Amino acid sequence: MTNFDPAAATAQWLATLSPQETARAIAYTHGSHWLILWSFLVSALVAWIIVRTGLLVAIRSRVDVAVAGRSWPASSSPQSIRP
Repeated sequence: MTNFDPAAATAQWLATLSPQETARAIAYTHGSHWLILWSFLVSALVAWIIVRTGLLVAIRSRVDVAVAGRSWPASSSPQSIRP
């Protein structure tokens, strides 16, 4: 089995790109990093808003009221899965 050097293969492939293609690839990569950052920030903001407004508590209260009189099979009851 031959040894594969990823750094050498990458350098060889990058040598085939024109300067414009290299610049475009670098810009794409940097743009991807910005998208990841903004995605995280928006997700954190939405989570903070949900927690601060008590939305999850309100949803749980409504679900508890909606399922209050129902009977559940023993295998899917919340009490049956607790240790």
